[in-house]
Formats: sequence, C-alpha cells, structure tokens
Amino acid sequence: MVQSNPLLYTPGEEPDPCVVIEYVPYEGDSKRALDEYTSELMLGRTNTVVLQDTCEDSLLAAPITLDLVLLTELCQCVSFCADADPEPKTIHPVLSLLSFLFKVLLVPQGSPVINVLFRQRSCMENILRACVGLPPQNHMLLEHKMESPRARPQASRTRGCRLPCVEQERTKARFHQRLHR
Repeated sequence: MVQSNPLLYTPGEEPDPCVVIEYVPYEGDSKRALDEYTSELMLGRTNTVVLQDTCEDSLLAAPITLDLVLLTELCQCVSFCADADPEPKTIHPVLSLLSFLFKVLLVPQGSPVINVLFRQRSCMENILRACVGLPPQNHMLLEHKMESPRARPQASRTRGCRLPCVEQERTKARFHQRLHR
C-alpha cells in the first residue's frame, strides 16, 4: 500500500498506525462497532473522530453479494483486443475490478495496487462503458480549462480497449434490449 502512494510516502517511509481491536458483543443479527480515528493537526494538536455503528449484517451483505455475482458473471463474458494484438483476450481470473467492493485488494502478480475508492469506481465504470462501445470518461474537462473561449478544442477522447467489432455490436444490442424492457 505504501509503495502505491508515492505522493503520500517518500521511499523507505513507513506509516505508524496504531490499531486496537476490542470485542463488542453482538445482539442477534445486529452488530455493533465503535471506531475511533485520531489524526495529527498543526501545532502539535490532535483530532479524534468517534463513530458508533449498529447494523444488520445480513441486510448489508445481500446487495454487495448480488453485485459481486453479477460483475463476476459479466467479467467472464467480456473479451477485448488491443490495436497491437487483434487476438481477443479475456479479463484476468484475479478480478481486480471487484476491488471496489472489498476491503482487502487482490490484484494479479506485478499489477499496481489501486486503493483509492474513486479510481476503483472510475475503472469499473470505464470498463462497463467500453463494453457498450462508449469512450472512457476522464473528468479532466480540458475544453473548459482553456483561457480563450474561442480556442476551445473538441473534447479529447482517450482510446481505450475495444471489443472486437462483432462482439461489440452484439453487446450493444443486448444492452439496448435490456435498457428498453
């Protein structure tokens, strides 16, 4: 995790977290959690945030479990090819795409660990957009950052992975059929 955040940590620097886990008895399906986060402020001061949470485990897990099953099934159906290699490839069996739904990330050997929730969600959205033939979104909005309103160029589109043409058309057709039901 430290190596994947070069902006936060200098090489060789290690964070100094203090984690204490104490047992809090449950009440049936209701689970209780008490979280305390302490951070350092300027001038040697500290800030502590304390959260108490009571929730139904089964109600929290059901939607996430459904999302995991649906995304896993979708990932098994998707194949794509790059311009350099026209042979269709499937998504790696270690579905790092599902990291968005887990606390602990699992990625293929040698892949970078992305532990930023927004970047994980953006990755998942852009892969789903590619499946229906839409360009990825980058949220830069460079066309609105130009000094002169007359000199605004067309929005730049990043080329992403494309599905083979036949498969792309089939996927688009299935998507539109489901959309219009």
